[in-house]
Amino acid sequence: GAEHDNDVQMDQALTAAKPAVTINDPAGDVTITTSTDGKMHVRAHQMVHRNSETESRKIFEELQPKIEVSGSGAVVSVPGKEGARVDLTVELPAASYATVTAEHGDVTVDGLQGGIQVTGSYGEIKLEDIGGDAQGHIDHGDFAAHNVQGRVLVDGRGDDVTHGSAEDPRTRRSSHVH
Repeated sequence: GAEHDNDVQMDQALTAAKPAVTINDPAGDVTITTSTDGKMHVRAHQMVHRNSETESRKIFEELQPKIEVSGSGAVVSVPGKEGARVDLTVELPAASYATVTAEHGDVTVDGLQGGIQVTGSYGEIKLEDIGGDAQGHIDHGDFAAHNVQGRVLVDGRGDDVTHGSAEDPRTRRSSHVH
């Protein structure tokens, strides 16, 4: 069927000083940046292939990201659906630690001070200016991490893995994971 699009915006206050945020998106890109107001902002761009507008609207409802908030942070999850994808743009407080699982899609994270852990099956992982540790588990796709203050740990079967820091000449520029 034809492609139908829909956008959803959700805002959520997080009470923890260093929120732990888990994001699960089975099909779609995940982009994480820092918020300026200390809140979490989730923008979901939904795309479905269906024959009718009515059918698409029903799927959009089912694809609505769910946010579960706790004292320590939040869990953002997108249901998986055949013939559909949801690209997430998430703004988090800078002190956050994020755990992202994206089966089919690219993950880009910029500016998180708490650290990041990404599991990606198909897609690229790009991490920039991370204050804590950066962990990546990849099955297919590229992994790049730049200006990570903590440790960079990568496992899996990535195609091309690069990580480096301009400040530290000892940092290995490139490695291949098999």
